[in-house]
Formats: sequence, structure tokens, C-alpha cells
Amino acid sequence: MKEKKIKQNIEFSNRNGKLELIRFLLRLYEIQEEKRADILKFRQFEDCCQTTFSKEETITLVTSFLTQYFPSLLPVLEDAFQQNMIHFYQPNETELPSSFDGENVAACLYENAQFCVYLPITETIIDGSNLIHEFMHLTNVEGETNEFYYIHEIIPFLMDQLYQAFLATNHIGTKEERQLLSLENHYNSFYLNDMLIREDSAYCDEEATIRLISHTLALVVSSYLLETKEKEELYENILDWNEGISYQLTYEFMESLGLMMKEQNDVLVFTRDSLNLLFQCYQRRLDNIGCYQKEKKKI
Repeated sequence: MKEKKIKQNIEFSNRNGKLELIRFLLRLYEIQEEKRADILKFRQFEDCCQTTFSKEETITLVTSFLTQYFPSLLPVLEDAFQQNMIHFYQPNETELPSSFDGENVAACLYENAQFCVYLPITETIIDGSNLIHEFMHLTNVEGETNEFYYIHEIIPFLMDQLYQAFLATNHIGTKEERQLLSLENHYNSFYLNDMLIREDSAYCDEEATIRLISHTLALVVSSYLLETKEKEELYENILDWNEGISYQLTYEFMESLGLMMKEQNDVLVFTRDSLNLLFQCYQRRLDNIGCYQKEKKKI
């Protein structure tokens, strides 16, 4: 019954590809459903955030993070500000692009012959995480392959989680605020999966389906990288991985991360071993939400 509901709600021209996506989503959903109560705590985020951060303080935190771990990105960030490519806006007070449909969201868009990002000012710990995520999109906004948009969220997802680890290491914000922030990506994925499976109104057109695939892949692959790679390896390789996304085919990119894919029924899928590894890592990551320091390889 769940598979039938998703099949009705996802637009995907390749029948075999659609079936593989459904299996992937159902397996992810089974893991998330066990942690439903924990994941839904993200809804409390704004009400529970007592620490305030001005726009200037947010920029300073992100700059400090880049200075410590990715100094080569500092001039890129400075240039983005100088070129007016980063727009902070006051929710419900600023005229937004029509594509936002009236929602206050963080996003990277192409307008006026350049890419730029929009960031709502909440004055909470989430602002810096949004900034580092969307900024990473500015560093790699166009790819040379047709598969680019399926994998382009992986590095931004990984970077905002490394930024969250930076906050924890430096005791920035309260522990509760950091733990709730670490739920964001899990919540967004679960919310969509839950609608696809449980609600009749949910529907993904082609653009939304690509977004669904990219965010789902980013969630499990970033969890795998945080679980299996040493801290030093992540910081040494992340910019190379970010560059590779723009020109590598999906299977080539995944192979550079240590994950294997294969052709099956004219569809590119993870091998059984790699697929199991992805979901095992995601399960453990979800079991330790916000606990960056507890396990040996948790970042």
C-alpha cells in the first residue's frame, strides 16, 4: 500500500528508475519512522532558541569556521558579498522572488545574470548553517553532466553538518539548540516522505522529484561520510569532492567516496553492499542526533 501511494505521487519517466526510487524511499522511511518523535522535535526549534545572533555575528561565525578549516574559501565568500550575491532578508517584511510562493526560505537562485542566495534572518543558530549551506551552492552552481542536479546537494549537506560540529566544539549556542539544529535535514526529508506515503495531497512533479532524489542522496551520503571518514580526511578532501561533482558522472563521484554503483535494469543503483552501508551509517547517525563527540568517528 505504501509503495502504491508513492508511485501515484512521484512523476518519473523511467519506470524502472521510479521503482528503485520507491524502494530507496521506503527503506529510508522505515528508519525515520522509528525516530518520528525525535525528528519532529525540530518543530520546536524557533520556540526553544534563546541565544540570539545578529547578521554580523552570524557572518563572523561562518568566517571563523572557514578560517580554521577552509581558508581558501574566504576570498570566495568575500567576493560573494562584494558582488551582492548574498541577500539576508527580514521574513514577512521583504519582497521575495515569485518562486518562493510567499515562503520564507533559504535558497540559491539565478537572477540578473548571476547566481545569488537568499537567507531569512531568524537571529538564531540556524542562520549560520543556512549561510554555509547556500554559500557552498555558490561555489558549485553549474555542472557539466546531466546528472549534476542529482548529487549537487551532498557537499552543502556535509558542510552545514561540519559547521554544526564547529558550533558544538566551541560551545556556541545551547546544547538543546544545537541538537534541534542537527534535526533539520532529517526533518525536511521525513516530512516529504511522510506526505508521499500518508497524505493524498502530496505530489512531486519532475522538478520536485529531482529535488527529492538530490536531498535524499545528500542525507544518506553525508551521513556515510561523517561515519566512515576521519575528521582530517573530510577536511582535506571535501573541496576536491565539491569540484568533482561538476564534471564527474554519478557513479564516478560515488566511487571517489568509496561507494559502488552498477547498472541494473537500465537504472544506475548502488550495489547491495554500498546500499546497506549507506543505510547502516544513516541509522547510526540518526541514533546519535546531536552527539558529535560520543563516538570515535563522529564529527
